[in-house]
Amino acid sequence: GYDPEFKSEIPIIKKTCPHISIRRLAKFLNVNDYKSNYISFWMLDVLCLALQRCQLRGVTEKNQKALILWFTYVWKSIQFTTSTRFEIFDDLDMMLVKAGQYMEKIETNLIPSPGFVKFLGNIDVLNASELLHLTAIYCKNKN
Repeated sequence: GYDPEFKSEIPIIKKTCPHISIRRLAKFLNVNDYKSNYISFWMLDVLCLALQRCQLRGVTEKNQKALILWFTYVWKSIQFTTSTRFEIFDDLDMMLVKAGQYMEKIETNLIPSPGFVKFLGNIDVLNASELLHLTAIYCKNKN
C-alpha cells in the first residue's frame, strides 16, 4: 500500500521514458487507476516531471520525498476540501513561508513536511532551540 512515511526508496526516473516513469511512480504511490483516470494520470505526469528535474539536479531523496508530500498536500486540499482556490493557495503560501522560516532558523536544507509545519504552530515566537525540541517531539510521536 501507500507508504506515507516513505520507508521505501523513491524510484529513479531521471532518465526513463515518460510511460515507464509514470508506471514506477504509480507503483510507489499505489495509484492503480492512472490508465483509466485522466486526473490520476495527470497528477502522476506532473509529479514525474518535477521528480525528474529534482533527480537531474541532485536533490536529496529526503527533499524529493518532501516534494511528494507537499504536492499531495495541495492535491488533497483541492480534491477533498470545500475551500476556495484563494483559500487553498493562501494556506499554501502561509505554510511555505513557515517551512522557510523553520529551515532558516535551524539552518537546514531539509524541507519539512506539511504535517510537521502544521504541528509547529506559530513559528514566529520560537527560537532554534525550541524548534529543535519540537522536531524531536514530532519525530518521537511518529515512531
